[in-house]
Amino acid sequence: MKNIVQFLLLVLLNFGVVAVANAQAIPQFFNKNTSAGANSWPLNASSNINNKCQWIYPPNVFSSLGNSLGVPAYSGLITDVYFRVSGHNASAVYDISLSLGQNVGTIPVFANGTYITGLTQVFTNPSYSLTVISPGTNWHRITLPTPILYNPSVSLVFEMYQTGTGGGNTLEQDALPFGTRIYGPQIGPAGTLNQGLVDFGFNLIPNVACVGMPTGGTTTGPINPCPGVNATYFLTGSTLASGLSYQWIRSAVGCNGPWTPMLNDTFSSMTTQPPLNTTTYYRCVVTCSNTTLFDTSSCLAVTPQTWT
Repeated sequence: MKNIVQFLLLVLLNFGVVAVANAQAIPQFFNKNTSAGANSWPLNASSNINNKCQWIYPPNVFSSLGNSLGVPAYSGLITDVYFRVSGHNASAVYDISLSLGQNVGTIPVFANGTYITGLTQVFTNPSYSLTVISPGTNWHRITLPTPILYNPSVSLVFEMYQTGTGGGNTLEQDALPFGTRIYGPQIGPAGTLNQGLVDFGFNLIPNVACVGMPTGGTTTGPINPCPGVNATYFLTGSTLASGLSYQWIRSAVGCNGPWTPMLNDTFSSMTTQPPLNTTTYYRCVVTCSNTTLFDTSSCLAVTPQTWT
């Protein structure tokens, strides 16, 4: 009971109860978020036979900052998948399906245009609209009805298809390397082998339940970010387990608070734009739902650079 009271005092001090929405702006782990391609397949296919794509991601390519920077993705359960969309049209309605698989070993590219079979369908919806686009990043998030196990030491195949035409949505993808994409008809054994790896990411939870008191770990991220630019902060050395909840908090005074919860920032990483001309302090409260015990990560002072 004492732990619960302390937690409530920490979170509610000076501002009252707030609602926390479960809407992370960027994936916890991703390959990159800087591609500028606008590929029509499969969301803006010109006909209903050219509406399927498979992409392959080699081992250990996903990390908390992308481009193998930050904390690498661990072996765990994928709960949400993300992909970056350009040319967004929220009124487009799709009969869409997503599948994932890790049955190709460690190959970094497809050998030919034959579709990989044996994938697990992780999401399907006969009337789906891409209405949740993260402002400024173009990430679109889909929560999986059933989490699927991810192994970072093995390549990951991501498949998307939709049974329709057009729609106005295109995918952000890199131009290289060749052999990372197969596109073409939904029905049939093969498509066209080409290049174009879509920016892709996911949220993970460990495949083991938390027990006792968790470890908050170290708050990590840029302490002098560029002004007006989003900065990503994450935890290192914290407990990895399912059944954990996260609440990022900030203070404008110092590491002794008072602290204010950051609305929507309820994952092990968060992206924010630190206020200019001031120092803001960040940390994260990590709670084990099985025991209600919690720990708080280290305090990180962040002061944006000033233009000279």
